[in-house]
Amino acid sequence: HRLIELNKESSQGHSFSVGDVHLGKVKKILPALNAAFVDIGLSKNGFFPANWFHASLLDAEGNALVDLVPALRGDVDAPTAVFYDAVSGGVFANSGTGGALEYDTSATVTNTLSALCAASAIDSNVASATWSGGGTSASTGESANWNPGLPGSAATATIGSTAAGKTPCVPPAGATCAKLYLGSSNSATLVQEHGTVEVTSQHPVYIGYAAGGYGVYNISGGTLSCPDTGDSCIFVGHTGGEGCLNISGTGLVDCQKICLGTTKSGSTKPKGRLAISGDGKLNVRNDSYLGNTDNGGSEIVQSGGTYAGGHDVYLSQGTVAYTKTDGAFTVANDLQIGRNKNATATLTHNGGEMEVARDMIVGGGNNDNKGGVGTLVLGGGSIVVTRYTHIGGHGTGTFTQTGGSFQCNNWTAIGRQANYTGNCTVGGGTF
Repeated sequence: HRLIELNKESSQGHSFSVGDVHLGKVKKILPALNAAFVDIGLSKNGFFPANWFHASLLDAEGNALVDLVPALRGDVDAPTAVFYDAVSGGVFANSGTGGALEYDTSATVTNTLSALCAASAIDSNVASATWSGGGTSASTGESANWNPGLPGSAATATIGSTAAGKTPCVPPAGATCAKLYLGSSNSATLVQEHGTVEVTSQHPVYIGYAAGGYGVYNISGGTLSCPDTGDSCIFVGHTGGEGCLNISGTGLVDCQKICLGTTKSGSTKPKGRLAISGDGKLNVRNDSYLGNTDNGGSEIVQSGGTYAGGHDVYLSQGTVAYTKTDGAFTVANDLQIGRNKNATATLTHNGGEMEVARDMIVGGGNNDNKGGVGTLVLGGGSIVVTRYTHIGGHGTGTFTQTGGSFQCNNWTAIGRQANYTGNCTVGGGTF
């Protein structure tokens, strides 16, 4: 069989003729009418009554033959809708590989719709997509909100600005892409309340990217997941941009590394902010760099939830302030406050628990990272260090305690290295 005639829409406007073929997505099935609404790329969905073709959209029990959940979220598993040749009974269907339509006279409406539940979305092959906000909702799962179309699992998704007055929201089914840029040279916010957002590349997430970029990622439910590979990292404030990652409610961010305030753009300094509250959790499987460039600015505010550092946590470069009033902060290896020579870092602990599985160094890192200034203020809650505490390692360190409890299970050195200074004042609590 071969296609004899195909009417093409005019570039000057839409012109329709009987026998036109349209490829679209099933948006909603109406069981009572045995019909469906189909998105064919226009401002309004098309109406598709199945009885025109003497077939049913329902099975014998009255259940819909098309899974509408992926259709509504617009991901790669969304069913492809087809229009049919009513004269010969043939079916035009997408092959799922991005190729031309295939024609099959042996197919029926019923079995074709069932098979199409596993077909690829129309725009699943988009390699790079930019948020435009042109859809009817604010869902990141709506294809019309992206230019040129919905990003696929191997695509780079860029929300450069919050267009059309809409704050992009992750749909319940979540989303998958290779890279995510949020607030690239402009201001943008992304809201996640449910589902799983999986970003799969080596350097997957940039929140606040490039000079003039300001990105905010608010996650109060669901999971933001990054791959378990070497340098896979979430960057909050990068290349002169400003970024903010807010984890609240039951939100979970699971990543290999996290970096706040990374890389200047000329004289423009990056700024990164991290906030954890409620039952939110940040799970970092490897190192955390809280302040990662000279003269940058980083702020961490924890009023609840859990920060689980899977290896070392560095308050390392620029100006860094970590204020903790509640919740749990655990470090699987070393904690270094004011690690590098250009660092001025302060950790203020007024509530909750902090546990360091190996060493804590306040002021300076090691022999390769000298001259940093670190301050630890303990006003409430508890701090437990399993091995050694250096107050003034290869830098200047200050420890001030007015309340709470501090416990080091091995030794504590004040002014550990020659030519560097440590200061310790205990005015309350238990040391």
